[in-house]
Amino acid sequence: MILALFMMGIGYLSFKGKEESQQAIAYTRSVSTVLHIQDRLDAIQAGRLNDAIVTWSPFQDGSDTEKAFLRKALQSNKEYLAHHQGDAERHDAWTFWQILDATHSIIFILVLGGVGIFCFMYGFRRWYQRVQRVSDAILLSKQIFQEMTNQKLKCELEALPTPPQPPHTTL
Repeated sequence: MILALFMMGIGYLSFKGKEESQQAIAYTRSVSTVLHIQDRLDAIQAGRLNDAIVTWSPFQDGSDTEKAFLRKALQSNKEYLAHHQGDAERHDAWTFWQILDATHSIIFILVLGGVGIFCFMYGFRRWYQRVQRVSDAILLSKQIFQEMTNQKLKCELEALPTPPQPPHTTL
């Protein structure tokens, strides 16, 4: 049971670590997008229309439509960053993994689980040899004794003289 809980904990930490990594990557990409959009808006402002082009923008001509689109995307990314600021800094699952790794607890837990399984198998085998085999032998001898007793009684009944049958009277 402890081993199952340990494996569930390992699975959870793995899942949590991946989730935190994905959130950190999304946050970093959003920061990069904000910087890229800001560079493009600065380039348009300076009149350098061919500099810092945002490739995913449907407009790349420096027009007011492009500026409006970029400002809206900039605002959206800034809101995302404001709401998810802790995502880049949160590494609870990885910190726990690092603690387990630094203290060699994973090896200790695996060794403890192996010792537990070994002790279970050793104890089960000794129980089977010392208790179950003896119990099976006792039950078998009782069954054989009962069968022999039944055969003896059957033989004794067959050896008894049969009582005479009353005469049949016909009316």
